Amino acid sequence: PLHFELHSSISSISEDTWDACHSSSPFLKHSWIRCLEESNCASRSTGWVPQHVSIRIGKQLVGYVPLYIKEHSLGEFVFDQSWAEAAYRNRIDYYPKLLSGIPFTPATGDRILWMPSV
Repeated sequence: PLHFELHSSISSISEDTWDACHSSSPFLKHSWIRCLEESNCASRSTGWVPQHVSIRIGKQLVGYVPLYIKEHSLGEFVFDQSWAEAAYRNRIDYYPKLLSGIPFTPATGDRILWMPSV
């Protein structure tokens, strides 16, 4: 069976296993994301609450997803303000939302990181 585990900080995830999965983007390296979190750039106070996901099949780690809970759309390069405004006009809660991405980084690339064996 597939298992998911939430991590409230990338520091609770092994740098070796995260980087074994990472794509060619330097912005997905464990050290980059850890720096954003430890400097409070990506923190509750800035509206970037880390909720990274580890993915396992049985006991075998197969990947990670960099994930954040967002209370606003500031500092992201997902241009969804019109969706948020439409939801507000229709009395629908748009926030909080989940965002799989890298804070303050307009780089394209993978957002689900798989172990090489997958």
